Amino acid sequence: MCDPDEQYHVVLPLGKIADQYIQQSYNTSDHTQTKPPKYPAANPQVNVDHIFVHSSSLSDSQFSYHIVLRYTGGVQATTDMAKTAQLRDLPISDYRALGQFRYQIRRFQHFSEAAARAEDLEPQQHQMMLAIRAWEQTDAPTIGDLAAHLLLKHHSAVGLVDRLAERGLVERLRCEGDRRQVRVSLTAEGLAKLKRLSSVHREELRTSGPILVKALDTLLQGLTG
Repeated sequence: MCDPDEQYHVVLPLGKIADQYIQQSYNTSDHTQTKPPKYPAANPQVNVDHIFVHSSSLSDSQFSYHIVLRYTGGVQATTDMAKTAQLRDLPISDYRALGQFRYQIRRFQHFSEAAARAEDLEPQQHQMMLAIRAWEQTDAPTIGDLAAHLLLKHHSAVGLVDRLAERGLVERLRCEGDRRQVRVSLTAEGLAKLKRLSSVHREELRTSGPILVKALDTLLQGLTG
């Protein structure tokens, strides 16, 4: 039996599963709390893989229930690791092909970032401007479109557009059909800066492009062989 005056800790996996466990314990228990217990928000000082819940408000059956869940999860993780260990190793040529391909990607990315900074742009600002110019639809992209295209959160895309607009490189356009919808377009100054950047990227690809293609071809040959 658990001492009701003692603080026990129950380890739960972070995320939706933890919500489910806590909610299920709350629904199946007999207590007077008006709301299910909440777990603390993750922060840099907390192990993001697990959370700790004080169980002084949990009954003995709830405490055991959580421990069993944690133990079962550990057994499953061990089983998964054992299955992974049984996978056959890859030939050294595959590792080398993958390593070379990743190296060539990093090399081109390093060049691209340096070229953007030479134009007094952050790499993400350059990518934003390129996404605007390369947009395939008739209408200019919305901030939501750009966020999805660049794999950014909406507020991050808003911040990028704000900084580019402050420098006169992009402008916001209100849609005629819906004034609430805002689209983003390059200004003449922004387009001129992007032209210079795109030109130097094309020149770099004359040299690095064939090497990158060769690395990718070698990697694909290993996948199909």
